[in-house]
Parts: sequence; structure tokens; C-alpha cells
Amino acid sequence: MADVKTPQISLALTGGILVSDAAGHYPGLELFNYVYGTADDILTSTDTPTFTRTGLDFARRLVWDPERFAKLGLGEKFFVGENADEILRHLLSCLQLRVPDRKTPNWEAAHFFPYSRSLIHWDARNARSQGRGDVQVERRYLRGGGALAYKVLRTDPDPKRRAELIAGFRELMPKQANTPLERLAAVLASHSKYINVTGDEIEQGAQPQGDELDEQFRAGMARILSHTDISSTARVKAVVNWTGMWLTLVQRDRAARRLGQVRPPIIVDCGSGPSQLRRESARALKDVVVLIGDAAEACLPDGTDLKPKARRDLTGFFTRTCAWTQLVNAFTGKRHFTIGLDLLEALVLSQIPALEEVPFEAFIDKVLNRRFGIVVGREAAAREGLLSRLDASMFEDNEDAFAAQLSAAGFLKAYSDSTRMVGFRNVR
Repeated sequence: MADVKTPQISLALTGGILVSDAAGHYPGLELFNYVYGTADDILTSTDTPTFTRTGLDFARRLVWDPERFAKLGLGEKFFVGENADEILRHLLSCLQLRVPDRKTPNWEAAHFFPYSRSLIHWDARNARSQGRGDVQVERRYLRGGGALAYKVLRTDPDPKRRAELIAGFRELMPKQANTPLERLAAVLASHSKYINVTGDEIEQGAQPQGDELDEQFRAGMARILSHTDISSTARVKAVVNWTGMWLTLVQRDRAARRLGQVRPPIIVDCGSGPSQLRRESARALKDVVVLIGDAAEACLPDGTDLKPKARRDLTGFFTRTCAWTQLVNAFTGKRHFTIGLDLLEALVLSQIPALEEVPFEAFIDKVLNRRFGIVVGREAAAREGLLSRLDASMFEDNEDAFAAQLSAAGFLKAYSDSTRMVGFRNVR
């Protein structure tokens, strides 16, 4: 019997290709390529959309392969003035997507964060004929997580929300933007390799489930895009982090469904040091990892075992993406669930509409716990059956620490001793 490939297992389990090399912020970058790279309308309903993909290799090689860039004479016709290439290199290096668990990457593994429309780019690599400086535009890190997210959005059955999503993406990165960064990025993109793709097979093969998870992603994205009174940079970051976090929830929840189990809770430790709660949080993380591996194995034919490498590749998407989005404290070592500042921002933007607020108690109970299975405070711990073996006071202290984090970030405002409201409007 032929081996079942890891991407096929992931598709069977989650509806998308969620593997370790494509973890973290890569699905968000891939989503932007689909949204803004189509020759058709944003979130087109066309069965076989056409996409234009640029590798932005001219700029990436300038920054991360300067010696070879100079040797090939790639910038000789374009740069004017002494040290122009060096000045541009330092400027562009500030736009790098930070890959925290890797060493300084070569240009093929380095990406720009999509602060502007023309900075959106696909994977690219040196071609075999690299002696001439040839480049290929092909998949390497953008494997399919963003394809699933894109298909979920463009197949939204709610016409009103779909129209809001389209309008929100148009406003986020206007086609005729005239900022200095966009003008510069557009010139750099014009000197880069690009390809046209009709009917992307990975996007076509993505399988939205039409379930509560898909609805959560669409609704969350619509809320993020509704915050038009905040900077586009904040919204772009929230789109990327929300996409990554949602895909980790997809893995956990659909794995539980595959095995006929209740989804395990994500126990968040908001404290500052070792504690019993931190140990429970670490144990909860291990439980999710085991669940995903077991569910992946259940997707195989009877009598077939999941290979260790495939298990690491599939569960690695969850742990690495959680670490990138700050739902887990670290990539290696002693790890537990947490909520970092960038994720806090993404959660507030994706769950609370523009210019609105919700009570703190409702945010940690109805939003974090009921929607996502995230446990912060006592009430959520009781609902998840944790108080039968854990002291309720731990969760009360944890809830207070989380409120302090929200307040320090500017997302929580106390109107009285008994009224605390969560919302992005509080940071204005």
C-alpha cells in the first residue's frame, strides 16, 4: 500500500495543509497573496481564479544576499547616487518578517511583512541556472494554510458579511495607494520575477467545513476590517495573527471531532513564575499535541501507523504557530499556554466590533472560553471541570493578572469598581 503523504493527512483532518514548515505567520502572508493577487475581484466567486505572484526577489536578494547581488550586477542600471544600494538595504531590512526560531535566513527564507500592498510576495528561490541569477517562484513556506483561510472567506454564504469583507480588504490596502513605502515597493516589485497561475490546485483542494469554526473566522475577520479608524499596520498584524490562531483552533477542534472527544481546554497562565497553574497549562499543551497526532493517525487506513516524522510535522504546525502568535510562551524548552501582547490585540480586534466594548467578565467567559475553549478565570475553569482537582483561587488570581495585562496594553478601562470594559477604543 502506498504511503499516505503528510499533506493528504492534514487535508483529511483539517481541510487544509497545515505542516510545520508553513507554520506561524506564513498562512497570513499566503492569505494576503490570494486576496490581493487575483486578477478577478477580491474574494472572487470564480471557480478558477487567476493569480499574479511576484517573488520580490530583487529586493530580497539586495537585503539578504548582497555579495551575490553585487557580483551579478543586478542593481547597476537602477541605483543612482553613492551608496544608494546600502541605504536601501538598511531601509528594507527593517521590513523583514521576524522568524524567531530561525537563525538569520538566506534570501530564499527571508520575507517582507506586508505593510504595503506591493510588499506582498510569494515564495521564490534560486533556479538551477543560478549562475545567471535566474529565479523560480514556487511554494516553499506558503503551503496551504492561507489557501484554506482564503477559501473560507470567499465562500462565505452570508452575502452581507461577504460584501463587508470585500470592502474591508479594499480599504485596508487600496489599489491606487500613493504612500512613499508603496511607491518604493512597487518599483522593486517591477524588477522582480512573477508568474500567473490559473486555478491554483492547493486553493481548489482546500475544504471548508461549513462549521462553527469557519463562521468564527469569517466573523472575526469582518470585525478586524471594521476597525477603519485605526492604522492599517495594526489591522494587517491582526489579520496575520488571527489567521494563525484560528488555524491552531481548527487543528485542535477538528482533531477532537475526528476522535469523538470534547476539545481539550487551553489553560492560559498569566502569572510571572512557576506555579501549579503553569504545570497544568503545560500539561494542557501536551494533551492537545497528543490529540492532534492521534487524530492524524485515525485518518490513515486500518493497520497503518503514523510515521514519527509526519506526526512531528503535523503537531509542529500547532506548537510553532502558537509560539509565533504568542499563544505559547516559547518554541522549545518548558512550554505552556499564554497570551502575548500581539495576540491580545488580535483577539480584541477580531472579537469586538469597532467602537464597541464588552464587559471584562463576558470577554473571558463568553468570548475566550465559550468560543475558543480558552480558560483564564474561575468560571471558565468550573465549566471545563477543572475545579474538581484544582484550587479555584489560582484561577481568580490568574483572572486578575489577565485584567492587569489588558489594562497595561490599553484594552481595558475601569468605569467603576464593578464595571470593567474591554475594547480597542480604550487605546485612543
